[in-house]
Amino acid sequence: MASSTLTGLLKQVAGQFPSRSAVSVSGQFDLTHARLQELIDQAASQLVASGVKPGDVVALTFPNTIHRSILPRGFQFLRK
Repeated sequence: MASSTLTGLLKQVAGQFPSRSAVSVSGQFDLTHARLQELIDQAASQLVASGVKPGDVVALTFPNTIHRSILPRGFQFLRK
């Protein structure tokens, strides 16, 4: 079952509730489930395009922004 992983669950929720809010930061910005999934897919694609493969060790450094939540989800796609 795909939803037994975080990646699968996020995809399932994005499919069921695409226009609902997934992330809200102090009312300053909101991401819908559909947009969050798009960003996760983009992050995963960029990692693959950069040559990152399942099992690779990758270090990440970036400021405390929403990207800090999105990029690790992209890595989860590589764990399949």
